[in-house]
This record gives sequence, structure tokens and C-alpha cells, in this order.
Amino acid sequence: MLTSDCPCRDSIGDSNSGAGTSTSKDSPCAESFCSQTLAATAWPRTIAAGNNSDAVSLGIAAVILARINSDGILQHRSITDQTFDPRWTDLDDGKTFSGRPAVAVWVPPLQDARVDLFAVDADKGSLLQTYEQNGQRSAWDEIAPAVSDKVTACRMGGESLNRADTWYTTKKNIVGHYSSTEGNSSAGPYGFTPDDLLEIEAIPTTGVAPGITCQEGDIQHNLVVYDPDDRTVSHRQWNVPNSAWSEPTVLSSEQKFIDEPVLVDVSPERFDFFGVGEDNNLYHFNWLGGTLSELELVGRDVASAPSAVSVSDGRIDVVVVGTDGQLKHRSLLGSTWSGDWDDLGVVATGAPLLVSLGGKIYVFVVVDGDVSYAIVSGEDVATKWKIKDSLTRLS
Repeated sequence: MLTSDCPCRDSIGDSNSGAGTSTSKDSPCAESFCSQTLAATAWPRTIAAGNNSDAVSLGIAAVILARINSDGILQHRSITDQTFDPRWTDLDDGKTFSGRPAVAVWVPPLQDARVDLFAVDADKGSLLQTYEQNGQRSAWDEIAPAVSDKVTACRMGGESLNRADTWYTTKKNIVGHYSSTEGNSSAGPYGFTPDDLLEIEAIPTTGVAPGITCQEGDIQHNLVVYDPDDRTVSHRQWNVPNSAWSEPTVLSSEQKFIDEPVLVDVSPERFDFFGVGEDNNLYHFNWLGGTLSELELVGRDVASAPSAVSVSDGRIDVVVVGTDGQLKHRSLLGSTWSGDWDDLGVVATGAPLLVSLGGKIYVFVVVDGDVSYAIVSGEDVATKWKIKDSLTRLS
């Protein structure tokens, strides 16, 4: 049986060669489960700037990608108009990091847009944060001690996008949460502090990041965790009018889960969950209009963390690495799944990552130890994806 310990976590290298042509036996995912090592966020072309009357326009939309390389250095780069930065930007301040980073782009009130990056210090095990704004980068700020090596982040604030949140798991397997607030810290005038209203120390989980959605409305957060005792999946919501978390709803008392939950924020009225069971099968449920669906089987023989996006109302695309090492794809149209897994003809050596922006889907996949990407757009989104020949390696 596959385990949740992934030997490919440190396999992201820095080769300048083209996209690889490995065979399935070369994929570590074919032998042991591959967790997610990449983080990314999409940036819209034009947004409102907090309390300003004018809009902030970045000129072009962007996807910001982050990783921790094999030397433990946090790196990031962006893609705009289908062209990536020519090289990775190293955040090399004498620190090394572990696990998977997180990234969020947001606009503090009356300020310009900024990119926040979060990662776990490999030596101290603490959660650190830095940000880039107007070509300058802040000092590292320690915002939480003793956390697990995976974190996640999300952007709040509706059209103004004026708040960022980061979520993590403590070494005691308790969910932790910080949000951006006005004040002084070593990271600048908008640092990250605990949100007393979102006190969640009573929510236990396994030692991975929780699944989370961040949105406007009465239901501000959906939180999905795996119970640390029996690894079942449970769901809670943060209700703004009540200023309280709902009681947990356990989706299944039979299926046990590995790795971490993945949530897709489809609309204010819907989110979808994807998770891999101990049987190496992918499972799904959704929350729609206040009702949770039944847990359903999506596909078998899964060897990596899934990634999923929604580019249009009623459609979700999901990718995984199969136990044969191949990158695979399926789509959900309304309540109907497309066929079985669609083999994309790519041997992956790490978990894939999907990001949607402007109707396009950016497909990131680790091939031969390096990150490669392809873009699926237009009518191709709704057809059989053909990315093997269009993969570009990020040297």
C-alpha cells in the first residue's frame, strides 16, 4: 500500500534541460505517494484598491508560482501573458525551508498590491512570512512557532481583495490561523496576527495543512480536516452572523484518508472537496446551497495529491499522478463525471498543480525533477487535454 511519506518532496531540481521523456518506472510516485510541493496563486488584471476610489491595475494578469528547491531555498516566479520570468527568484537570506510554501496576492487598504510568501523554517520549525511590494521585499517575520511543514494561504475581501489569511497545523496537530491586520511588525505596517474571532484551537487534525475556502458572505470559511485518530474527513463552517464555527459534520466513518484535503471554491454557494483514501482512490463531495453531498468515488489508483480548479460555473477539472506514474485528468460537468481517467502522456515525478486565470488553466507538473508547465485554453478546456507536446520546462 502507498504511504503518505513522499520521497519526491526534495526532488525539484534546477536543470536547464527540456521537458523529460521518463518512463513510468522512473516516477517516484509509482512507488510511494507524492505530496504537493508547489504553491501558486492567480492575480486578476484589475482590482479595487481597498478604500481608494480608483482601481489598481497591474497592467497584465499573472500567476505567481512558489517552491522550495532541493537546497531548501524558497523561490518564486510569475507568468504574465503566457511568458514566465526568465529565472527563479531566490529568497536566499541564509535561511532554509522545508515542506510546501504558500503564496497570496492582496491589496492592503490605501496601498499597492503585494505578494506575501509563507514557509516553514527548516531549523526552527516556525512559520515565517515575507512580502514584496513596489519592487521591495520585507524582512522575514516569525508569525507562529512549532508548525507542520505545510501551510496554505488565501485571499479575502471580495472585489477589493484587501485581506490575506494563512492556515497551518501545529506540532500538536491543532489547526492554526493568522490574518493580515493593520499594525506594526517586523514585516511592515500590515503584519499577520491571530484572529481571536476565528479561535480554532479546539479543532484537531492530522499533521498536514487543512483544506480551506475564503470568501465573502455569511459563510466566510469552509474548513475540512482529517481526524487525527481515525483519519475520517470532517467539515466545519465559520458563520459570520453567529461569529462561531459550526459543529463538525463527518462525511464518512468508513473511509480513511492520507496526505491532505484539497478544496475548490466554486462560488459563494458551493465548494468541492477532493481527497485520497488509504485505498489509493480519489474521493469527492460538494457543499451546495447549505447541503453536503454524499462522499463519492472519482477514480482509482491515485499516487499523488490531487489538484483541481473551476474555470466556469458547473465545471471542475482535476489532475493526479496515477500509480503507473502517468499524469491523469478528469472533469466534472454539473453532476456528471467524464469517462475514466484521461492519460495525458506525461510521466510525473511530483504532484501536479492547476491554476485558473482568465478562462485558461495553467498545468504545472514536476517532470524529471524540474517544474514544467502547459496552458489549456479556449475550446481545449472542454476537450481531451493535449499537453505532452506543449510542456515547457522552467529552467
